Amino acid sequence: MEPIDLHLVSWNRPKMTKLVIETIHRNSKPENFRLVVVDNGSDNDTVDMLTELADNGMIDELHLWSENKGLEEARQFMLFHATESSYFICVDNDCLPPPMVDGVDWIDRLLDLMGKYESFAAISCRTQVMIGTGNIFEEADQVGDELVEFPHPGGSLRIMSTGATRQVGGWDAKRPGRGAEERYICGQLREAGYRTA
Repeated sequence: MEPIDLHLVSWNRPKMTKLVIETIHRNSKPENFRLVVVDNGSDNDTVDMLTELADNGMIDELHLWSENKGLEEARQFMLFHATESSYFICVDNDCLPPPMVDGVDWIDRLLDLMGKYESFAAISCRTQVMIGTGNIFEEADQVGDELVEFPHPGGSLRIMSTGATRQVGGWDAKRPGRGAEERYICGQLREAGYRTA
């Protein structure tokens, strides 16, 4: 299996960002991922922390931007300039990946789902808290479904097909705003005939 590119966008919050990176390393098989970080013009504390982690081999590719260009532009940059794998995973700097279960990590589980459900171009890990959408997992939990089809799965810990995402042009940097990132990209994928969950 090729290492999957993990795309982490950071902006300040050095303690939380460091915890996310450390948790990725603790909860993931080292051969399963390559961590790419774009920092969106953070303060010196965050830049120093990221530089130290990169120097210690915990970040494979680090891009330090001098200004905050927004989440969409950072994701777009990584899609077209820092992705080597057939799939990539969006990671936020405030969400922790789940632990391994019986020697299988969260990356293995997401890859397994993408292999089983080839019509899907984006699948997110289950969020810990759903705000504003109710419990979308209730029926799936009752019948044992492993996927819940959803028009805009969250942008954190979301595996995506590199080819499909490039095919639809990736993100539109002119559409920033809370909640816009996942609605935009998943809407583009669904318009192109792909499914999201």
